[in-house]
Amino acid sequence: MNAALKDKKVAFFSLEMSKKQLQQRLLSSVSGISIHTLNSKAKINDTIPKVVKAAGVISELSMCIYDAGDITINDIRSKSYQLKKKHGLDLIVVDYCSLCLAAVMSRQGAGDSQDFKRT
Repeated sequence: MNAALKDKKVAFFSLEMSKKQLQQRLLSSVSGISIHTLNSKAKINDTIPKVVKAAGVISELSMCIYDAGDITINDIRSKSYQLKKKHGLDLIVVDYCSLCLAAVMSRQGAGDSQDFKRT
């Protein structure tokens, strides 16, 4: 998020949270309003200006969010390459790498985990 706020192009691959959950966290972070408050109907009038301003900031970010829980390392590599080629890319973030590692190990055997660590 901080890199995207500094005009960096970011690809964020989440293997754990949905895109909606990530968007809520972004909105909470930028607006300074807790997720609990964002999700509750109480105090909604007090938060609207901050939420609108934060949504405007987020909409201007060069950030792509992928929330496929079954994405493979090759999928991440392929999507990252396509983004780099089409729009440029400064940072790739993979949330919960151990899920990807577990998938590699279960599909191809424990020996391939070394390949994951090098990439």
